Amino acid sequence: MSDNPSSSPGASTSTDINPFDLGVTTRAQQRKRTLSIAEENEEEQRKRLRSLRFQSLFFRPRRSATPQELDRSIRAVDREEFDMFSPPSTPSSRRSRLSMSTSFSERSFSRASSVCSTMTLESAIGITRSHSVTEPPTPLPVPESAVKNLRNDRIIVDFSVAQEDWRARVWPVGWSENNILVFGRGHRVHYKHLALNEDVGQLCKFREDQGRLRLVACAGKEYPNSVAVCSSSGYIQLWDLATKKMVSKWTTKSATAIQWNGSVLTVGGQRGSIRQFDTRVPDTTKMKEQAKKTMRHQVKITSLAWNIDKKYLASGDEGGQVHIWDPRQQTAPLEVGEMIQRRKKIQHTGVITALAWCPWQPKTLATGDSTADGSGTIRIWNVNNTISSNHPDRLELDAQITSLHFSPHCKELLSTHGPGKMSPDHPNHTDINTLPSDFTASRIANSVVVHSFPAFRRVTTMVGARTNLAGSIISPNGQRVVIAVPEEGKLKIWDVWGKRKELKRTSSTSSLMSSYSIR
Repeated sequence: MSDNPSSSPGASTSTDINPFDLGVTTRAQQRKRTLSIAEENEEEQRKRLRSLRFQSLFFRPRRSATPQELDRSIRAVDREEFDMFSPPSTPSSRRSRLSMSTSFSERSFSRASSVCSTMTLESAIGITRSHSVTEPPTPLPVPESAVKNLRNDRIIVDFSVAQEDWRARVWPVGWSENNILVFGRGHRVHYKHLALNEDVGQLCKFREDQGRLRLVACAGKEYPNSVAVCSSSGYIQLWDLATKKMVSKWTTKSATAIQWNGSVLTVGGQRGSIRQFDTRVPDTTKMKEQAKKTMRHQVKITSLAWNIDKKYLASGDEGGQVHIWDPRQQTAPLEVGEMIQRRKKIQHTGVITALAWCPWQPKTLATGDSTADGSGTIRIWNVNNTISSNHPDRLELDAQITSLHFSPHCKELLSTHGPGKMSPDHPNHTDINTLPSDFTASRIANSVVVHSFPAFRRVTTMVGARTNLAGSIISPNGQRVVIAVPEEGKLKIWDVWGKRKELKRTSSTSSLMSSYSIR
């Protein structure tokens, strides 16, 4: 008989046999395995549903949209209109504005985050798909943009202007169609041909009893050699730049602004008058008698500007008011602007120091002012009062506006600025014992700034002077500007924009493209 207890007939085996070794499954294990298989099937079903949903989003068969769906169909969005953080555009009478102090607030950012947190996976994928289809990558600036062309040309011309005049934002400089710069030095009028390597020449001189030189204006393409010079006492002379001879002369009441419109010289006065002198009339006495006169401004005229097709005249005054005139309606200015005292008006808070018409949108006007605290505002207006609410019509800056120019080659707007507004280092600083050293100047003080239009995005900025930048005028070809710095006694010529390549017009393209089309 064996001594091994496991081999004895009466030994128990219930505690020594492992059911897994025998291939036997208990009820608990069967239950677990059943649950595991069910969970795997459920997970696989969820994956299949997600896959089908994904395919339905991206691989949906094409079909024509119903009229009800046309408004919801994907459309191309202008890159200047697209903004991830802006709400959908809705018709609104309220005009939008931009400010140098504008920034994203925590409240607005958290509100956008809360919207995103409640977004479903399907809607998020849909938004991503819509954005990827309709929004192309941000393009590089066009070759004509100031971001590629703005530079100091290193051409400097000496000039001088009476302190009384440049403090009143008046400085005698003109740029002829033949690329001749005409400017003042005291009582004398000088010229320099920028395309030729010639010395500065003298054109004429005012006598002491005729007053100091105040204004210079070169005529347009119709009369490329004509230039008008005006003294502080109202003596006006017309000169021919080709022959260096005086063509005509006459006197008027004190002139504060002059602009050409073909053969007509528009003159703004100290008391708000605007006169139109037709220089084709040989007899100056008859010319003065036939001159058209309007009186709507109550204070000094500070700026005049004709639009590109000479259909509208803009006039600005010392009180911040701007009028737009149609030569066919001489009795009253057009009703353009905001509703003020039961009629539409263009009204700024500061002195009007800049007016500029858009060359590719002849009914669009930009106005700029200079306030006593050193700030300035650019406003955009339309003769038809149809400014889109999708873009800002106001840009508030912490520096005075001294001049404005639209580019004829790309959609950009140039502004020049004076010393600017002094601000404390800390915006919440209210200590009355603050020292002047605790204040900082504007970042765009005495600078040239270029903005995209109509979005008013900053394109580029460059400091133009260490002292007061009085303003600028644009060259006839629209590619350069001359900057006036009276305290330095310098005129600085800068490159700003490149020349736009003209398309070769054919019979098919000429009928489709507008003469004002531009990129």
